Amino acid sequence: MGVTIEEIAKIAGVSKATVSRVLNHVPEGVGPATRAKVQKIIEQMSYSTDRSSFTMRTMRSRSIALMLPDITNPFFADIAKTVEARARQSEYITILANTDFSEENELKYLKSLVAKKIGGVILVPSGIHSRNEHLLPERYGIPMILLDRDLAGD
Repeated sequence: MGVTIEEIAKIAGVSKATVSRVLNHVPEGVGPATRAKVQKIIEQMSYSTDRSSFTMRTMRSRSIALMLPDITNPFFADIAKTVEARARQSEYITILANTDFSEENELKYLKSLVAKKIGGVILVPSGIHSRNEHLLPERYGIPMILLDRDLAGD
């Protein structure tokens, strides 16, 4: 059995969350000196993720979500068709989410997608303006594109 995150955390004198942030390249919450220390221990101990974890991370990194307010609207259907075709050319999987013009649905989808570490999000917000809550994926280092709306406050 290989080295665990818990063992690395103990040796480095940090939390498991800090080790996880370093392994997942999350920029927030870890200072440069701590990041270097943890990374050095990871390399010295030849830490590697298990195969199933690696496969899931790879799949997530090659998936993007397209969130539209109404997939029956020809304007949005054309966007979906174009995004899916371009994503496929780049060997990405497109996940389509129909929000039914509901900001509540949008935020539920965004929280779920962040938790699943989706590779990217393209969002057409339901309202006239997008809200700061719509930028949730970016706070977790997930690339995001907002289409067809102004960002309220910015």
